[in-house]
Amino acid sequence: MQAPFMIPSMGMMAPFGVVNKMALAPALYIGDLDESIQEEFLYDFFSKFGAIHFVRIMRDTTTGKSRGYGFVNFINPRDAENAKQYAQYEKLGKKQIRIMFKRPIKELTPEANLYVKQIDPSVTVRELHNHFANHGNVVCAKIATDSEGRSLGYGYVQFEKPEDAENALKILQGSKLKEKELVLSKFVPKDKRETPSAKTNIYLKDLPHLSTVDEVQKLITKTVVSIVGKEDKIKSIFVKKHPKEDKYCAFVCLSDPESADKVYKTIEQNPYILDKNQKVYINWHQNKTERERELKRQHAQVQNQNNLFVKNLRLDITEDDLKKAFQNFGKVTSVAVKEWTSNGGQKSAKFGYIAFDNADDAKRALTEGLKLNEIRSLYIPTASPYINLHQSKDRRTEYLQSIRRKKMQAMMNPMDMYRAGMGFPPGPVPNRRFQQPYPPLMYNQIGARPVRPGGPKTGGQGKPNWNKAQPAGQRPNAANKMPGMAGPAGAKSNFPGPNANAPANVRPNPTAGAKTQPVQQKPPQPQPVTVQSLKAKLNEFLALEEEKQRQILGELLFPLVKAKAPEQYAPKITGMLIDLSVLEVTEILEFLEDPELLQERINEAIDLLRQSEN
Repeated sequence: MQAPFMIPSMGMMAPFGVVNKMALAPALYIGDLDESIQEEFLYDFFSKFGAIHFVRIMRDTTTGKSRGYGFVNFINPRDAENAKQYAQYEKLGKKQIRIMFKRPIKELTPEANLYVKQIDPSVTVRELHNHFANHGNVVCAKIATDSEGRSLGYGYVQFEKPEDAENALKILQGSKLKEKELVLSKFVPKDKRETPSAKTNIYLKDLPHLSTVDEVQKLITKTVVSIVGKEDKIKSIFVKKHPKEDKYCAFVCLSDPESADKVYKTIEQNPYILDKNQKVYINWHQNKTERERELKRQHAQVQNQNNLFVKNLRLDITEDDLKKAFQNFGKVTSVAVKEWTSNGGQKSAKFGYIAFDNADDAKRALTEGLKLNEIRSLYIPTASPYINLHQSKDRRTEYLQSIRRKKMQAMMNPMDMYRAGMGFPPGPVPNRRFQQPYPPLMYNQIGARPVRPGGPKTGGQGKPNWNKAQPAGQRPNAANKMPGMAGPAGAKSNFPGPNANAPANVRPNPTAGAKTQPVQQKPPQPQPVTVQSLKAKLNEFLALEEEKQRQILGELLFPLVKAKAPEQYAPKITGMLIDLSVLEVTEILEFLEDPELLQERINEAIDLLRQSEN
């Protein structure tokens, strides 16, 4: 009977070889994640602590943007402990992350949470944590920051037990941390505050064009008093003039929420109440952080329907050419043509933007544009014409990263996905050996049948069947090459002996002595296929069967992958990168010509393969 083994740091016994769910470490919650952080980066950062079962960043279902937190699950509990201890409050992007073991939200009681004000801007989250750690078990600390990662001067400290928080509140109230004295109070959730929705501050803009700030303030005071009835309901009015333009805005603070709500609704329903010729904008006052968050949310919901993006343009195309071609679909308000050049200056490309006055015209140009020869002539003949709606840089980056993740995951078979923690195999694992790359082959021309090395067809117990006659009219085998076909460089003939070049259907005669056998003249050596030759005959290549396309691409790609990746991974990576159900031929040709892009694709494949092995 096999001896049991001890699961490290768990104190539990399990039979050897049995997979126990308790053997996996509990997931780590990673909070305060910068929006720019992706799963790949998070995986690379935490993989130095040990083998990772899965990484997930939680995203908004509508926009696909990060919600600012995620989870990392280690295989070994001790690795998870080390990651929590040594990576706590590390800065990733613009923010310092918070790490704790995933637990039900009810276990983190608000009574054990302290609200901290007047935090010195130079104080780090780790310093805040350590300041409170001597008075109880601190689960985590947080300092509120703006979009650039700058401290807003307040934060939170979550203790394990309410009594520890109570003790820290008494001892550390008014304590000095660097240059400021801290102001502490118990954290109160929004739904338990006395007036969770009470608002007393109003923001006004687009005010009447009067000559001075005092005149604007008097007009606002008169209007507010006419609405609420008493001047003592007004706590303060602050009027600000735009530094460059003749514009005013104002902040009006009322003494109670009821008066503020009455003023807000009255001006909202009658925006010309201050001046019959000037419509006033009114809203509840928001701090900078709240305003930035609201603008981001509104921007994310707006989909651009008037602007188109085109790429793969000819290098001689101008803005006038672009505008003239797309005016067939409606009024074009503006165009722009940009040129991109690689760092070495060896590659360049042109792309452009077209803005239509009407969204319907843009939609017609998008769906019907490539039907016009005038528009198709704008593109490079060997590249795929591309038209799409213009996307902002952030949205485009998120879109490409999500597509890349889906493609790389689709390249993995169900068992690989199961091992990587991405799902469970639905049934028998399909045989994908035919999707692995073939050994390096040589081709004389596009469409030529590839010849595999390894000798003649076998018969019986795997032995070569040399005596089997070739029936008349049968397609020649690998030993009987058709004119213009070639095998791998340096490959030997399938027929042994000195008469390897004998004519078809003529068996070698070992008793012929010095008698000369007729010799067939060798066909000219074909030129190997290159990326340039494929681009030159792209239409012809795309007309081939998919399997032949993969074979040719595999011949070009395998040596490059073998030189850049570990030898044991080279065949699998090649198979992943020539999977035409996931990647387009033009994409494959693109990274065949760009070593940096190819290395990036290889690194992604290696990460997936290593993840599937863990």
